[in-house]
Amino acid sequence: MPKTREEIEALKANWFNDAYWDIETTEGFEDHKDELLAYRQEMENEMSTALDELKKKNKTTLLDSCILLAAKHGYPMTADEATADLAQLYAERDLYDEKLSHLAVETGQLRAALDKAREVIKPFAELEKSRPKEWGDYTLINISILLGKLRAAAAWLKEFEEGA
Repeated sequence: MPKTREEIEALKANWFNDAYWDIETTEGFEDHKDELLAYRQEMENEMSTALDELKKKNKTTLLDSCILLAAKHGYPMTADEATADLAQLYAERDLYDEKLSHLAVETGQLRAALDKAREVIKPFAELEKSRPKEWGDYTLINISILLGKLRAAAAWLKEFEEGA
């Protein structure tokens, strides 16, 4: 079903503010695919041209790029606003870096604990393999349960390490 001009322009404005998807694939706007594809390509070309212009003028800062691109598309922005937006992006990046660092520490602690568990498994596995038959089937039941749990933990660690 065709959309109104206002709906199409609203979609374009929304996409311009957060262009993380291919606008021409937007659900509900299939009838306007060619127009939206042309718009995306035009914006990409304009952004590339704007950055090239800045390079020629030796003004290749991220701040200048933000201000120029926003102004070109009807979203005027002061240097203070652009600086605040960039500061927020940098703060978010730093927060993610900090969380990633904590995750690395926790992963290291987990690996150390599981390495220790592997060392605990070895003697029990050897004991299970070499135990005399006269001990019977039930004398090592608790050891077998523990060994099963430790083997599951070691298998999980192996999958984790292969996925990392």
